[in-house]
Amino acid sequence: MNKDALRIAASTVLVPLLVACGGGGEGPGSVITRHEVLPASDVTVLAGASVPLRASAETFGPKLRAMVWSSAAATGDTAGSLSIEDAACAHGALSARDVPGSTGLSVGSGICETSARVPANAEGQFTISSTVMAADETRSAARILVNVLPKPRVDYDFTLAARVDGHADGTVALNRPLRIVADVKFDKPIPAAAKLEYEWSFLVGGGNFTSGSGLALNGSEVTLVLPAQGLYVMLVKAKFTHGAEVRTKTATVTLNAEPASASSAQRQLDFTVSAATAQPEVFVGSPANLRASYTVSSAVATGKPSFKWSQLSGPRAALSNPALASVFVVPGEAGTLVFAVEVTIAAGAIEETRSSAVTVRANAVRERGAGG
Repeated sequence: MNKDALRIAASTVLVPLLVACGGGGEGPGSVITRHEVLPASDVTVLAGASVPLRASAETFGPKLRAMVWSSAAATGDTAGSLSIEDAACAHGALSARDVPGSTGLSVGSGICETSARVPANAEGQFTISSTVMAADETRSAARILVNVLPKPRVDYDFTLAARVDGHADGTVALNRPLRIVADVKFDKPIPAAAKLEYEWSFLVGGGNFTSGSGLALNGSEVTLVLPAQGLYVMLVKAKFTHGAEVRTKTATVTLNAEPASASSAQRQLDFTVSAATAQPEVFVGSPANLRASYTVSSAVATGKPSFKWSQLSGPRAALSNPALASVFVVPGEAGTLVFAVEVTIAAGAIEETRSSAVTVRANAVRERGAGG
C-alpha cells in the first residue's frame, strides 16, 4: 500500500460498516451519528513511548453496545507490535436515554480513554483502530496512523527529575528558603572524564536565589525564596558531555507559594491538586494527554469538582475540552510548554480553588535513523 493510501486509511472520517442481522439492515433512525477519535491526525513517536487515545460516539435509535480499540502493522517491514491498555474499554463510560414519545428509540453516548504502549524494539508504521458497535450491529470504524521512530543509540543514557526538598506536594511558604534538587540517574557508571552541567531558570513566576547556602546556580541544587503568592514553575537543564557524545535533558518542578500564616480556617477543605502527563516529551504535531487529580484530606462531603485548563507559557498549542479533568494538547512548534489546571470544589457555602502545573517538551520531528 502506498503512502497516500495509508494516509487515507488513517483518516478519522466516519466509516460506517453495516452488518446484516436477521435479514435486516439499517432502519429509520438506526444511526451512529458521531464517532470521533483523538489524536485526530497521524502521530509520530519514539520507540518506548506511549500514544494517548480517546474515542467518543453517539447513536440515535439503538443503544451503544460496545467500544473497542485494536492495532496492526501498517506495512510489511514494521517491527514489533503495540499494546493497547483497556482495549475493550472496560473502564469506558456508556450511557443511553429514551427518546420521549418514541417506541424503542434511544440516544446513546460513550467515551473511552486509554493509551497504546510502544515497545522499545518497535519501528515502522502501525494503524490504531477505534470501533463502535450499536445494539443493532451497526458499526463505525476510525483509524489513526502511528509512525514509530527508533530510539537514538547512545553510550550513556540518563533520567532527570526535579523536586523541592521536604515538600512533596509542592506547597511552600512565602519568604522562606527552599531547596530545589535535580536528581540524575544513569543507566550505568559514567567515566571520571565525563562532564555534567546544570542550568536553572523560571518558566513561570520568578524568585530570589539565596547566596548564603553555597549552592551555585550551575549546580545540581539551588536554594531560593519566593516573594509572592501564586504558582511557579522552575526548569532545570542537565547537559552530559563525554567525548563526542553530548546529551541534554530537562525537568521541571511546580511550586504553590502560600503565606506562612495560612491557617486551617483559610483552608477548610484542605485539598491538594496534581497535574501530570504520561507524555512529557512529544514530537511537534503529536499529542500529550494531561490529567488532573485531587485529594481532599478533610472529612467534609464535597460536590462535583470543576476543572479549568490553560496554557501559561511556551509556543501556543491546541487544547481540547479545557473544562475536563483529562485533556489533549498538540504542540504546533518546538519548545517547552507549561499548562496549569485550576480545580474548584465546594462543600455547602465553602468553595476553594487549587492549582497545579505540568510541562510538555515538544521536539521537531527528526528523520528516521537520525541521532537525537
